[in-house]
Amino acid sequence: MAAEITIQYNQVNWPLNQPFDQDGFLQLVQPRVVDGGQDLTNQYDLSVEHRNLLVNQAGQYQVTINAVYDYQVLKRSVTVVVGNENQSYAANNQSNKRHRWWKWALVILVILVAWFALHQRNVNRANEALQESQSSQIASNSSQISSLSNDNQKLTNQINQLKAAVQQYQSDHDQSELTQSLNTIKQQNEEIKADLSTTSQAKLQAINTAINSISNHPDQAATTISNLEDSMQTATNWFNQFTQTISNWLNRI
Repeated sequence: MAAEITIQYNQVNWPLNQPFDQDGFLQLVQPRVVDGGQDLTNQYDLSVEHRNLLVNQAGQYQVTINAVYDYQVLKRSVTVVVGNENQSYAANNQSNKRHRWWKWALVILVILVAWFALHQRNVNRANEALQESQSSQIASNSSQISSLSNDNQKLTNQINQLKAAVQQYQSDHDQSELTQSLNTIKQQNEEIKADLSTTSQAKLQAINTAINSISNHPDQAATTISNLEDSMQTATNWFNQFTQTISNWLNRI
């Protein structure tokens, strides 16, 4: 039995003029990849094709959920109803954002408590200014970690969409469809560019370069994507090691 995408809801409502949020949408739809009753969701990278979705115009639209694993692509269509009736998603999205920030606030709090506990016996009022400076630096580092994590997720989503477009082209060899998908991804890249750090913008430019290469040489697309992922692997490994070090330290406290 072949793997397939299952979803909790075949149709979801989206508030009029509410910018599309892929993470929030996936939380609404709750997609899972199953094969013979076995849940394989964690093995697949999920992304959403929504180039035909107009959030500023009420109506029904079709979007496609892509699940990519080792160049295998699964697709599932979902109906999105854009209108003024349902504002629940906005509230849920705000709640999810608060929940994510609460997690980071908890990490910062644990770091601060641990730092003060270890150094309390050597602390006096003359060192209060230094303590505040160090606490501010910890908070700043945690904020940078959060920002890098968000950047990496956005870049990963763009790469996954690029891989899905290439896989589709390798399946049907539809040059027109490939060109349209590549243009859509480049447009999305421009939309998220301003929200990325300088380092992440350089990675985004590497994705755009790969898109141009695939557009000119679609037969070499698999090699282009492999080289793109390799070029980003060093920075990704550094970030994972850094966050894992903090996590291990907290677990030992």
